Amino acid sequence: MRIRKLIWILVGCCLLSGCRSGNANLNEKNVSDTEVTEESAESRKETEQDFPQRIQEDVGENVHIDAECVYPENFQEGKGLKAVQSGSTLWEQREQIVDKFAKGNPVLDVEETSYDDFQSESYTLTETTGISITSENVLNYFSDQATYILNTIMEDDRFDTYNGNEFQTTTDLAFISQEEAWNQIKSFLQEIGVEVTDAYTCYVMDYKTMQQEEEKIYQLLQEEDTKTFEKKEQWSADDDSYYFKTSIAWNGYPVIPYMSGEGNDEQNVSVVYDKSGIISMMIIGHYPMQEKEEVDIESPVKVAELLAEPLNNIISDTTYEIQKLTLCQVVIGKNHETGMAEIVPCWKCSVQVKNDQENPGYTTYYYYNAETLESIS
Repeated sequence: MRIRKLIWILVGCCLLSGCRSGNANLNEKNVSDTEVTEESAESRKETEQDFPQRIQEDVGENVHIDAECVYPENFQEGKGLKAVQSGSTLWEQREQIVDKFAKGNPVLDVEETSYDDFQSESYTLTETTGISITSENVLNYFSDQATYILNTIMEDDRFDTYNGNEFQTTTDLAFISQEEAWNQIKSFLQEIGVEVTDAYTCYVMDYKTMQQEEEKIYQLLQEEDTKTFEKKEQWSADDDSYYFKTSIAWNGYPVIPYMSGEGNDEQNVSVVYDKSGIISMMIIGHYPMQEKEEVDIESPVKVAELLAEPLNNIISDTTYEIQKLTLCQVVIGKNHETGMAEIVPCWKCSVQVKNDQENPGYTTYYYYNAETLESIS
């Protein structure tokens, strides 16, 4: 009996020891899991600080940061993609593109022009329409009707002549909704191999506003003794149209074309669409791309601070507000002989500039290599 009791005591001790050991291991595991969780939370916190959705900071009396940070849809924190040009350019597929615009009708005339750095071909499609394509990957499809329409709008808000706010941007016209018009435009662009972002601007060009603004611009040019344009004889509801502006895209990145000086416009695709369809299309700098390598990129926080410092050192009454930091791709290192180019991730910084409180000001852009933080201009 004593032996049996002793055995149960030993078994009980072993079980108790095992429970204590198990509890100790469990406690160690819980501590370890807690540490991992805390490390992960801290890592996420640091990442959110490095790549936030918004940055807000007063840098100085005249410089303020209230910037939305915009990333590609499939963005991985801290990572960016270098790319190279790959695939058919607009110039290489110009015959197929012209056929699409001609809609099966014969081309009336072709004019070829050669310059030092590039070539151009201009096609007359009808008495009122034509298209030109250059080896610089610029496409311009135009019509007399679109020219009248575009003569009524000054959409560059850096100048006092800006009148874009006179036109509605969300209204639907009677002949088609804005959304459906955009879908048809996007589908057409895809057919010629051009990917664009859905972040577009649309001016609703109603005929009454166009007639009013045409007269204002015409009178202004006359006062400045500048060459005027031919005015439209009569405006009607048949002239109502949409004027879309958007950016070429790749893998969700807006693609900024090769920069050649002041006034570079990130919205490098513009289209006028009326009840007959597309009547004008301008594409500036289309480069089909493929991934070259993944690289580490700097955070928008660093970019905002880097840009704010020189702005803060400017002695003037001008105020600067950094309003948006967008991760894009930018074309650099272009070879004019081959038409090839290298593409790198970059931060595009949108800055609102005001000379006084009453003046609405204008938006200017600064570009930084997202990997090296070198200025791109």
